[in-house]
Parts: sequence; structure tokens; C-alpha cells
Amino acid sequence: MKVFIRVQVLLLFFLFLFSAAYGQKATGKLQGVVRDSLGAAVPFSTVFIKEIAKGVAADENGGFVLNNIPSGTYKVNFFCQGYTTVERQLTIKPDSLTYITVQLREKAILIKDVVITAKSEVAEVKELPFAVASIDAKSFHNSSSDVNTILDQTAGIRIREEGGLGSGFDLNLNGLSGNQVKFFIDGVPMEFFSQSMSLNNFPANIIDRIEVYKGVVPINLGSDALGGAINIITRQSHKNYVDASYSFGSFNTHRASFNSQIINQKTGFMVKSSAFYNHSDNNYWTNVSLHDPNTGKYSEPQDVRRFHDAYSSKMVQLQAGWRNKKLADELLFGVTVSGNRDDVQHAISLDRVFGAVYTKSSSVMPSLQYRKYDFLTKGLAVKAFASYGMHQNAVSDTSSRQYDWLGNYTIKNNKEIGEASWQKSLFSFDDRTYLASVSADYQLRENHQLSFNYTQNYLNRTGEDPLRRTKGPFEDPNILDKKTFGLSHTLKLFDQKWVTTTFGKFYLLDARVANVDYNNVETEVASDFRKPGFGLASTYHFSDAFQVKSSFEKAYRIPSGYEMFGDGLLLLNNPFLLPEQSYNGNLGVLFSKKIDKLAVQAESNLFIRDSKNMIRIEGTGILSQFVNVSDARSSGIEGGVNLDYNQFISLGLNATYQDIINTTQYEKGRVSHVYLDRIPNIPYFFANAQAGVHFRNTVLQQDRLSLFWRGRFIEDYFLKWPSLGDPSNKHVIPSQFIQDIEVTYSAKNERYNVSFSSHNILDAKAYDQFRLQKPGRSFFLKIRYFLTNNS
Repeated sequence: MKVFIRVQVLLLFFLFLFSAAYGQKATGKLQGVVRDSLGAAVPFSTVFIKEIAKGVAADENGGFVLNNIPSGTYKVNFFCQGYTTVERQLTIKPDSLTYITVQLREKAILIKDVVITAKSEVAEVKELPFAVASIDAKSFHNSSSDVNTILDQTAGIRIREEGGLGSGFDLNLNGLSGNQVKFFIDGVPMEFFSQSMSLNNFPANIIDRIEVYKGVVPINLGSDALGGAINIITRQSHKNYVDASYSFGSFNTHRASFNSQIINQKTGFMVKSSAFYNHSDNNYWTNVSLHDPNTGKYSEPQDVRRFHDAYSSKMVQLQAGWRNKKLADELLFGVTVSGNRDDVQHAISLDRVFGAVYTKSSSVMPSLQYRKYDFLTKGLAVKAFASYGMHQNAVSDTSSRQYDWLGNYTIKNNKEIGEASWQKSLFSFDDRTYLASVSADYQLRENHQLSFNYTQNYLNRTGEDPLRRTKGPFEDPNILDKKTFGLSHTLKLFDQKWVTTTFGKFYLLDARVANVDYNNVETEVASDFRKPGFGLASTYHFSDAFQVKSSFEKAYRIPSGYEMFGDGLLLLNNPFLLPEQSYNGNLGVLFSKKIDKLAVQAESNLFIRDSKNMIRIEGTGILSQFVNVSDARSSGIEGGVNLDYNQFISLGLNATYQDIINTTQYEKGRVSHVYLDRIPNIPYFFANAQAGVHFRNTVLQQDRLSLFWRGRFIEDYFLKWPSLGDPSNKHVIPSQFIQDIEVTYSAKNERYNVSFSSHNILDAKAYDQFRLQKPGRSFFLKIRYFLTNNS
């Protein structure tokens, strides 16, 4: 394994050298970005130099690069349908980079009463052949929201959290949940990061946009996603900037973030930094029945405060390197340091209360990022990423106290027994991870593109427990080695109205799980997996306003180390966990049109999933374990409408219905009692609504005042299998309607910002995963400073 890693590093190093050797000395380079009058990117615009008849199309971010331009002075045209053409006279110097930011002004062309206008960056992403939603995070930069809060307002997505800030959560996307949906930060899998890097503690003002793939996942993400992915795109800018924010509010919640970038435009040297800190006591009220140890009976439900649920996390990331050099268009060396501490209030249910159990983690991750257009030959773009992770995780269960929900406790007779386990524990485990990803895109012709991706994710876990009298988990290494290969072809026909991508993937798994049970019996299980996958995604634009898209794939999802190895405490391992397999189909329509001052966007998506060996978590007492549900079928429909009138009033509504059925007919030779049951603990109908009003120049010039209302409805659903238990006494997670309000104010062209928000303003009872209660009414105040320039 070590030899293989060294070979990969050497290959990457030689690629850098070859790239430098092929640099052209007699020419210069033109690079830049095309934006509209509001500063948003103009995707796929055209850049053309008349004198040499040379041009290029901008990417989805409005960025472009023209290489190998003979030195001289040229007239360069920038144009896109729906915008006024801009011409700039530029001088290209030999062996140097010329950088420019161009602003196109939107125009309206009346053709037989049809108005053609330019589309935003987010709209362009939605028009890709994949079933994808693109969420513009800029409107949340002044909000106290995290990524989970933003995603929970999206059609087809339901976030089920176990509590407040930092709590465990499960994301459901069109019938898929848990690790079936993969998460990425700028294309890097989040499973590689530590527990302190999570969607529910990632601040919104670090993010530019979020891409939600509902079905087929592009091969460039290099993942074994079963049929969905979330890709968080952080701010990508060619400017210097500083972005700092701090918020505080209910439950002693404090959240701070800092984001900056400095670029020397002459040398191309740049330094980027990002950091955040989160803390909350999470001491909100919970409605529980108190247990009387003397009688064994439970009281009527009453409200009590959580007293041992505090959470803290922190992260610092530094990157330094060069842009726009002969060696590379981008070469960044970075390091990410993070850590967290999480007090554990209870197990998977509320029956067992803890007062001293906690977990903590820390990690250090050096990384290398490389990007080069026209690598060795014209039309070949190469991206590479490599990182090594050192993660330390610990669980402390050393108290002999038995707590109740009022914070009272008694001392156990047996002082060797912990709160959560049969013996006290100072269990810790170390993860050594390695991630390498290389992707290449080759433009064969104007309408043909080939793409390739290779990704490897390697995990080696070892552990120890100085308080354990017998051999503990992970004392023998547990190893998980995942590799995926992907190859795709994109074809554009009929003046690019019809775009189709076909692809193939190959999945490889090698795993070794060593286990010691409570009887001190040691077992070791080795497994391997080799399977191909395939699929296609296609879209046809009937007009500028109406588009139809469809996709199909056969996909596999390899279990994660967390699912297979457990956590050594309350989550049991399962060395016999099998990879999931799924056939996924999507059919969607998208309508987008601007009528005078009113912008209308509507979309709908039908989906069906036929899954084998579906992985889900099940609870047994205070313990839980990931298991395979042999067969499951998911089908449903989602839809949404968004209206915006002159950037003054905005309205949005979306709803999702999904039917997730257990199709395992036989278990252990017998007909299953839950055959054709709806799988429990997953909502089947939910909807979101939002409204906003925006005022400009209210107190000062270039200021903005916005008022928002957001509502979420979830229909009631079963906590356990519908066919089991007493029909008159079912465990149900009740229906809920949660409402939030927010006021934001920005001055000096968004340099100074302040926002006030209230979550769950009506203090409704909110439940989610395993019917665990979420926080009630809460209030937050956030201040933010943002400064940018062109220097």
C-alpha cells in the first residue's frame, strides 16, 4: 500500500515537470471572468479575438482561459445571448498573464412578443442534463443559517436531526438517506474530514453555492454515491477579500467565522484562509417521562432542561500557492486543523440519561491541489487532489453515577460500571486516511467531450482503552480501501439543444474488520468487492424557457468505515455489512421565464429507486447498528415554484411525496412480517414555503433591508414498522409545522451587515430522528463585515 501511494505521488510530481516543459515561451495568456451588472457570473459566454480568429467559451462560473496567444494588441469581444456585446482592446505580452473582469449588461430583445433574457449562474447549472438543483448561498451570507438549514428548504430534501447544534443528523434525498447521499466540499469527499467538519456546523458565509444532484452523480466527483450528492462550492474569487462574522443567541450559542484571500496579480502568488468556531450548551427544554427507579413506573410527560449536551467545534484552513503560471493554472499547498467536543446527553432513545459521557476528536490534514488547462496538448484539462489525514477520536465514560432527567444522580454499587457501557472506558482510536483523486476532461471536438476520474479513499483505524480489562475494539487494525474509476462521454446535438452524457464506473473494495465481543471472542473478517456500474443523463431544450431531462444508472455504494467499524461505544460494528446496489431513474421538467419584471421558475421531478442490500441504522436498547435491508423500492414526485418581482418580493413553495417500501419478501426462509411495509423513521410527505421583501436605499445609499418568513411542514410518520405491534398504540412521529422569521440589513454595498432571526417562532414541538425532540423557540443576532477590492 505504501509503495502504491509513493508511486502516485511520484507520478503527480512528474506530471508537474512535464507541464512546465511544455510551456510556450513566445506567447501569452488571457484569463478572466465574465459577470453581469449585479456581479453574478455569466456562464458559457463567448470570448473571441478577431485578429487571430481565436476564441473560447466561459465555464459555468463565468471563468475563461485563452492560452498560446501571440504577443500583440487585439480587440477582444465578449458576448452572450441576452447581453450587450462588449469589446476591449488588450495587449498580450510574451510569457505573461493578462487578467480581466468584464461586465455584460442585460438586454431584452422583443421577438414576436417573446422576451429573451440572460440566465443566472444558478439557472445554468439547473439546465445541465443531470437532475441537479443549484442553491445560491449568497442570500444566506448574513444569516445565522448553516448548510443543513439551507438544504432543508430544498425540494426533495429532508434533514432529520437528533438535537441542537452539532447533533447527529440524517439527510433524506428522494428516498435515499444516510451515506447513500455523498457530501463534498469543492469536490473533495467530506467523509475524509473529521467529525468536526459537518454540514450542521459549516457557516453559510464561507459558501458560494450548493449543488444538489438527485440521481446520477457526475464522474468528476469520483464517488460511490448510490444516487445523490451534495457538493458545497466555497467562495472562488480572483479578488482580495476579508469576510468575518460573529453570531450569538439562545442556549448560549456562539458562532464565529473568518474567510480571507490575498493575491499578488503580478506574481500569481496567493494565500487563502478559512476558520470557524461553534459552541452551544444545547440546554433547551425537552418533554420526557421521568422514570422512578423504586416503582419502575414512568410519570406523565413534563418539560425538563437538557443539562449535558454542550457542543464545541473549530477549524482552521490555510492554503498557499500560485495561479496562472506555466507550471499550473492553480497549485495550492494547504493544511486543515480541526477539532470538536460533544457531551452525550442520552443514547439512541431518551430512556438512559448521561451526565458525564463525552466524545472528542482532532485532526490534521495536509493537502495538495493542482489544476492545468491544455495539459500537454490543447483541449486537455487536468485536476488532481491529494491529502493525508491524521485523526484522533476519543470516548470518555468513566463515571459511576446514574443520572435522571432532573440532573439528580445516585452512585452505582459496582464502581467498575460506566454510564453507557458495562465497564468504564477511556476508549480512543486513531484514523490514518489517504485520499487521492485525478480527473481529466478532453475536448475532442466542439460537441464531444471525454472525461475520466480515479479516486482512492484509504482508512486504517487502530484503538486502545487503558481501562479495559480485556482486548478492546481496534487494537488490531481495521482497514478499508475504496477505489472508483469513471469514464464518460458528453455529446451535444442540434445547436446544443440536446445534451447527453453516458458513463461507466468501476467500484473496488478491500476491507479487514477485527472484532472482539463482550465474551472476549476474537473474529476477523476480510471482504472484497469488484463491480461495474453504468448510466446516462440527457436533456433537451424545447425553448429558452422549457427543458426536459432524464437520467438512469446502476450504482453501488460501499459501506463507510463508521458503518462497518462502529464507534467502539454505542454504535456496534458489522463486519458482514454488504455494499448497496440501486437502479435509479429520474424524469424532470424545468420552466424558467422572465415576464417584464416578474421572474418565474417552476420544476418537477419524478424518481424511482430499486435498491438491494439497503443499509439503515437500527436501535436495540441503548445500542445501535447499521444493517442491510435486503430489498427496498423508492418512488415519488417533487415540485417547486419560485417567483421574484423586480427583486422586491420573492415567493417560493416546494413539496415532496416519497414512498419507500420494504420489498424483502423472505427472511430466514419465512415470509417477512414487514413485507411491503413503508420503511419507518423516514417522512413520506413534507413541504417548504418562503417569502421575502427587499428594500433598497432605506436609510443610506447602497443599503438593503430584507425581511424573510420560512415555513416547513412534515406529515406524521411511523417510528417503527407499521405491521408490528398493537395497531391501537403505534409509535408515531407527529406532524409538524415550523416557522422562522429573519430581518437583515446591509450598508455600504454589503460591507457592514447585521441580521436578527427567530427559529421556530411559535415554539412548536419539533421532532426528528427516532422521535428525539429538537430545540423550541430561539433567537440569534449576527454581525458580519465584508471587504473586497481589485488589488
